[in-house]
Amino acid sequence: MASQERALYTTTATSLHGPDRVEFSDAEGRSLPVVAPPAPGGHDGEVWAPEQFYAAAIATCLHQAIAVVASEIGADLAESRVAAEVQLEHSGALRYSLRTRVVVELPAT
Repeated sequence: MASQERALYTTTATSLHGPDRVEFSDAEGRSLPVVAPPAPGGHDGEVWAPEQFYAAAIATCLHQAIAVVASEIGADLAESRVAAEVQLEHSGALRYSLRTRVVVELPAT
């Protein structure tokens, strides 16, 4: 665990049931509604599946880490993109797994 002196940022997300939502410790009572993964046909777009949060976190965290390194070496990140594809897999009774595929595009580097 990082010491308080070294910690740049700390946040906590708490998943709550009934109604399903995620609350954030650092966000003045903000919460986001969540649902189970959408069945074929999707959902109404007003709520998020946890796998979408995971994909967003992986893509943005990696992209920001690349930006830090790029700024140190003077690399151009114009039009850079990081995409994270998350696939939820069902492999038997009560057995699920996540598979993540990340694609990094650095066209100006």
